[in-house]
Amino acid sequence: MIVPPGFPPHVPGLNARPPEGAFSEVTAGLGRTLAVADLASHPALAAGLALIAAGYDFEAHDTLEPLWRAAPPACRERHMLHALIQFANARLKQRMGRPQAAAKVACTALDALDEASLGGPRSVLGLDVEHWRVRIMKYIS
Repeated sequence: MIVPPGFPPHVPGLNARPPEGAFSEVTAGLGRTLAVADLASHPALAAGLALIAAGYDFEAHDTLEPLWRAAPPACRERHMLHALIQFANARLKQRMGRPQAAAKVACTALDALDEASLGGPRSVLGLDVEHWRVRIMKYIS
């Protein structure tokens, strides 16, 4: 994982942010637009998903956002990345004790997921859209 060992997940107002440049190893070179075909295999996606799985939502957001910015406009993959970023954000808001904010951000994540699922297969970036829909819905009710 790209977070230093022993460094807890960052929660604003509760603990320190990750060290400056902690994600540069996997986000290097993302200042330009990538081809859609290069998004699923980019190390930032794998790192972001691993961070989400480990409960590092702030760090996942910071890792996935440069990849989202590098995705071509209006493609399904960009929408999927946006959904993942907002999912991590919703979980972070929940952890911060802000359930209403978590629900609002989760709705944004669902909207992005809806866009990602239009006109294509159930999988985007190798990720099952319905699996993520179920995960996101937990933060709305």
